[in-house]
Amino acid sequence: MYTLAIDQGTTGTTTILYDQQARVVARAYRELTQIYPKPGWVEHDPLEIWQTVVETVEQVCTHHVGRIAAIGITNQRETAILWDNDLCELLGVPSSILPQARNSIDEFGAVETISVLEGVPIFGVAGDQQAALFGQTCFEAGETKNTYGTGCFMVMNTGTQAPMISSCNFRPTC
Repeated sequence: MYTLAIDQGTTGTTTILYDQQARVVARAYRELTQIYPKPGWVEHDPLEIWQTVVETVEQVCTHHVGRIAAIGITNQRETAILWDNDLCELLGVPSSILPQARNSIDEFGAVETISVLEGVPIFGVAGDQQAALFGQTCFEAGETKNTYGTGCFMVMNTGTQAPMISSCNFRPTC
């Protein structure tokens, strides 16, 4: 029995298959094309993002026999389209079709569109910077880490307090 991790980041997609002892069984990576429409901006082709996910999943899963019990996904959380009721109304998008906010370890459904994973449940999701905070063992309030890559991010564990509003226009993410 295996667990599959999909890390869809800013520079590429990594998919890793783990066995029951958390040992890496297989790994695949595909780089993403970086599009720079003007200084300070980075864009990606969403179809290319999806294709890198499909390709890495198929590469990792095709040569390994055994049941995949669950999938965990991390993505480039700072890349987003924000929706509110006014925007939905303006664009004619019913807010009822938008994703619901859930805990990172909730069950999110099952895979339907990648044949080698059809029916496998998705049990965990995390934004890449927030997942890295956990991965760097910043478990206590006040512990902080920086990431330098396509962007520069400083992320702090705020504990159980609501995010602080910065006087310098820094934007907290939850």
